[in-house]
Amino acid sequence: MRVLAQQQSDEALRPGFFDNQVTEQFLIPVGAWADQAVDWIAVRLDWLLAIVEWPFENLINLVVEDILEPLPWVVVAIAFFVIGTLTRNVRVGAFAAGALSLCGILGNNYWLETARTIGFVGVAVLLCVIVGIPLGVACGRTDSTWRVVRPLLDGMQVIPSFVYMLPFIFFFGVGVVPATMVTMTFALPPLVRLTNLGIRQVPGDVVEASRAYGAPEWRVLLDVQLPLARPAIATGINQTLLLAVSMLGIAAIMGAGGLGRVLFQAITTQDIPKGMASGLAFFLVAVVLDRISQPEDTDSAGLIRRVRLAWAHRRDPERLLTTGEGAGADASEGRFARVTAKERLPMGIAAAGGVLAVVSVFLTWTSGAGLFSAYGRRADEDLAQQSFSGLEASGGSWFGYMALGLGLLVVGAALMTLLGPGRGPRWLTADGSLISSLALLVMMACYVLASAADAAASYSAGAGVYVALAGALLASAGSFWWVSLAPHSPLHPLTARIGWGRVVLAGVAVVILGMAAISGWSFDQRK
Repeated sequence: MRVLAQQQSDEALRPGFFDNQVTEQFLIPVGAWADQAVDWIAVRLDWLLAIVEWPFENLINLVVEDILEPLPWVVVAIAFFVIGTLTRNVRVGAFAAGALSLCGILGNNYWLETARTIGFVGVAVLLCVIVGIPLGVACGRTDSTWRVVRPLLDGMQVIPSFVYMLPFIFFFGVGVVPATMVTMTFALPPLVRLTNLGIRQVPGDVVEASRAYGAPEWRVLLDVQLPLARPAIATGINQTLLLAVSMLGIAAIMGAGGLGRVLFQAITTQDIPKGMASGLAFFLVAVVLDRISQPEDTDSAGLIRRVRLAWAHRRDPERLLTTGEGAGADASEGRFARVTAKERLPMGIAAAGGVLAVVSVFLTWTSGAGLFSAYGRRADEDLAQQSFSGLEASGGSWFGYMALGLGLLVVGAALMTLLGPGRGPRWLTADGSLISSLALLVMMACYVLASAADAAASYSAGAGVYVALAGALLASAGSFWWVSLAPHSPLHPLTARIGWGRVVLAGVAVVILGMAAISGWSFDQRK
């Protein structure tokens, strides 16, 4: 009776079929199986893991530790200027050099992390190119290969980015090398798909004509198919680079170096200065790499929109190629009109104002005390019988440097338009001259109306300040007149969609300016 009662009580405690607890009786030990498989592979196939790890480790050591880290930041900036000029144009090269120079000015630590980030992304994209283009060519030329590879690509492009880290952490641990492997694997599919698409889009009659003339298959591939598929391959490389850049923050969790790690540390420790500096450097590096690698017909798209599209079309990057070509076809080509006789007088007036602004910085701006420097430096409160120019710290300081730069822009706009309209950037036109002149006028008006510190009783403004103000007035009047006479036409037709990337960037800029307005600008840290 006691045994029967015990059996009945056990049956009463047993969960029913519709109870969630019943699943505990049908456990599948997937975790234990995976643990045994990882242990077996690590012991039995260690030679294969070493072969896979070898190119990543050696390329990272070569590119990052042996080349980029020892080089001065100036040399790297010049190298990117040359690369940007050769691959795109002088404007892109100058932007790349200027952006990387700004990363160097942030400090030596940030520059080292910038160099590591460039090397990290470069190695990942290089290995993607080495693997992805041949694989895409094989898929484009052989249907059986494409039928095997396509399901793998579909699976790779629906897996969340965090899941990619698991097998590499299990087999290779954490660090820069496994993070590079994850980035390369995550960014590979678009290049394979677009290379395959480019090969398949080559007109069949062109291929048949080359074969009819006796060209072997390797000549058909190298001389016909690859050149005609170049736009699609270039788009694939750019999409691969964008996905690699987007993985930097996630790769930092695996111990990858570079700006992603600094940004991750700043977020975890809530270090605002480090976060702002590393975020700015991260953004500049991403823009530089994107501008150098992107095709010409997608030049007008912003970085944020392009990264968003790269993530949105991971499974169908072919749509990006169609969109890019359509956007390029919509751009209308125009010719710049020659400078007329009636434009020369206002151009001369604007240029004369710019020359006055340039000359003013070499004249006296302050005497007896510093205007703005006296607020943060007690030594500048009493500088009796001393005078300073616009380029000296106790004189015009940054106001003088800005006056010099804006004056040169006005003069450069007049000379560039006079010598060859349309040859230079848009800043060296009538519009750029007007913007620079107005900025110079507002800046000099603020300088003249500013009050000196209470302790700087002997301060007096020099002649250079008023010469710069007169030059700003003259340049503004001439630029207004010039713009009213210069022929204008729409550069690009307005799009029906809102450029959310630019809206976000403008909002970030407004927030930064607001923070700067309520924050301290200079502090006396001397004891």
